[in-house]
Amino acid sequence: MPKGRDRIVCVDTNVVLRLILADDEVLHRRAREIFKEGEIGRAKIYIDEVVLAECVWVLKSFYKKSREQICEVLSKLLSLKYMANPRGKMARESLLIYKTTSLSLEDCWLMVLSKSQNYDFQTFDVKLRKRAERGK
Repeated sequence: MPKGRDRIVCVDTNVVLRLILADDEVLHRRAREIFKEGEIGRAKIYIDEVVLAECVWVLKSFYKKSREQICEVLSKLLSLKYMANPRGKMARESLLIYKTTSLSLEDCWLMVLSKSQNYDFQTFDVKLRKRAERGK
């Protein structure tokens, strides 16, 4: 297993949520220890887009957090210098669109991904199609 900056720790939704919410003292401490590895240069932290989408769903549905609250905390997390996600900028852009529209994060992600890869984006969702066309 690689060490130092070459080591990448892939975290799941529960680790991210315990870090953000601090609703379980033991698990919050363990989540902080994982992220501390990144802070001190022992590893990079990877948060996949699937984990990000699940975090949004849980924070909105179960914890009743607003889009603004969700986007603020997740964008800050994704902006940390020790994050390893090569598509982190796209994830942050998706969160910004999510925050300022009524679109789902998944739709925002597909729109940003399609634009960045120059894909022809197709959808039957009229509102999403119009938004995607404006973004070109």
